[in-house]
Amino acid sequence: MTHILLGRRWDKGWRNDRVRRVMSIVSIHWLDGYRWMLGDVPETVYCQTSKSGSILGIGETHTSLVIKFGTGCVDSLTESFGSHNHLNTSPVLDFDNGSLGDN
Repeated sequence: MTHILLGRRWDKGWRNDRVRRVMSIVSIHWLDGYRWMLGDVPETVYCQTSKSGSILGIGETHTSLVIKFGTGCVDSLTESFGSHNHLNTSPVLDFDNGSLGDN
């Protein structure tokens, strides 16, 4: 499964105080959605985050996750609050015999 969400957010208030900003505000909801779609739980999560100096706040503005589920499904999520590009794709599931998704 591949999912890319790039955009620029100008948050105010409590969101700027989150140490795990992208992860706690949005990515955690996608992770719940993947669990629901797959009917499975993650076994392993690899995560790399970074922060753009051009975005206010203390938490990360970019995250990239690779999530391995018990059934063997591997999900890749790339999400950014500090991108100059705007790209949002629905999750795409690739199988041996085809794909599911809006792309």
